[in-house]
Amino acid sequence: MEDYEILLLVGAIMVIGIGTILIFTASIRQKQKKGIADLLQHSEILNCREYHANGVYQYAFETKDKAFFLKVVMLSSKYELIITNPKQWCINDDPKAWKRSVRPKTIDGVPEFIKLKHPDKPTIRIALIVPGCHNITVYLNESDVALVNHAKPVHGVYFVQMHEFSNFLSTFL
Repeated sequence: MEDYEILLLVGAIMVIGIGTILIFTASIRQKQKKGIADLLQHSEILNCREYHANGVYQYAFETKDKAFFLKVVMLSSKYELIITNPKQWCINDDPKAWKRSVRPKTIDGVPEFIKLKHPDKPTIRIALIVPGCHNITVYLNESDVALVNHAKPVHGVYFVQMHEFSNFLSTFL
């Protein structure tokens, strides 16, 4: 085989591999999106609207007396979500090897999400962790942290893992 034939073969294999990964990833996201949409098919939910995947929030819906904004946060079950302050949520993708010197990966659109309010109804903000994560922690001060559960909001946001969402939502409906 000539050099250019080898390069073409390697290039073709790479394109096929990348295409397969993209199709697989899109399939998983579509399945997760359908799972969330199925959970939002409730008789008391009015006006469920879906927004762009990279927006400040992904779903907005209402009941007769409350408004909900839902931000979908995609995390692996091995990751940890750390709420460092009201406007910054960090992803720790290696909890066992974490060091303070590592620059944190943050979730986009959090300050805008925190500010969202419905003009006429009480607003409930939900960060839906899909499919779930190892831990959700919040900094209480410079040296103390606490584990977060879905029953109590942190800085005005309920942090709910996907497997808890149905039960969580039923408390408000």
